[in-house]
Amino acid sequence: DWPKDWRVALGLLWAIRCCPAWSAYGAQYMPTREDLPSLYLATNEDLLELQAEDVQRMTQGAQSMCHQAWSAVSSSGCMAELGADAVTQAEWEWVYALVHTRCFGGEIAPGVGAAFCAPALDMVNHGSSPNTVYVCDHKAGQFRLRWDPSAAEGPSPVPGAEVLVSYGVVLPNAVLAMKYGFVDPSNPNGGGGIPMDLLFPAFGKLQVGPMEAALQRFQAEEPDRDAVRVPAVRNALRPCFARGTPGPIPAAEVAVVRQLVRQLQERLDSQPTSITEDEALLQSASLACRVRTCIQCRLDRKRLWAAALRVWGLWLEA
Repeated sequence: DWPKDWRVALGLLWAIRCCPAWSAYGAQYMPTREDLPSLYLATNEDLLELQAEDVQRMTQGAQSMCHQAWSAVSSSGCMAELGADAVTQAEWEWVYALVHTRCFGGEIAPGVGAAFCAPALDMVNHGSSPNTVYVCDHKAGQFRLRWDPSAAEGPSPVPGAEVLVSYGVVLPNAVLAMKYGFVDPSNPNGGGGIPMDLLFPAFGKLQVGPMEAALQRFQAEEPDRDAVRVPAVRNALRPCFARGTPGPIPAAEVAVVRQLVRQLQERLDSQPTSITEDEALLQSASLACRVRTCIQCRLDRKRLWAAALRVWGLWLEA
């Protein structure tokens, strides 16, 4: 009756310890605890580098599930099956993080879901515009990657193209950082990136047409740099879009936007480090991997805020 991630983690731990082929694969291809950037393994000191209490709490909640699993697994009879050397909590946390960063889920039979490890396929990177999908073929008894005919590269596999798969089509960068240890600059899922307490006064109050015009002007300013931010900013601001027939912009709507600009600018200015300072920090090769993840995560959020401020500024100019 254990959750499936506990069971897969226990199975992977047994395989790495007791199966020569898996031991060799783990030693050659799986990252060590020190090299795994997932925030599942971050310390509380690491998490302070996020500069975001909400992401910190989310990560600590995920870590508590790992600790709960360890309490159950370590006191069970399963430990006797894992070899003579005692399993440490640090080893369990490492393999638990591996399961959450490298395993797949799917239906292995109609209506039967499962989570499992797939050597070699677990090294495929994430992309917001993936060119492959993974499928479980019930009849053939196979799990495989299949080229997506709608991929930007074309309907057939392209020699030399990096194989990409989506780790989750609706995951914002804060979740990608927590689970997998990276952020995706082209991620369109900006929802939650702007504090809801700031957006709440504008919920459902801003006409869609003028907002879309401001987004288009923003993209036109520097298309190479900012085009990837437009979908993220649009999705972050979507709760503010009003339904109904467009018309003249009332003074109350302008006042709401001015308030949003002022408060978000204050929030951005109050951050312990600036965008420029974060960019400089990431140039250091000596950063610990999970500290790097935290800085990438906070920088991505600040860039989203800066982009939203520019879009609102263009809206006010118009």
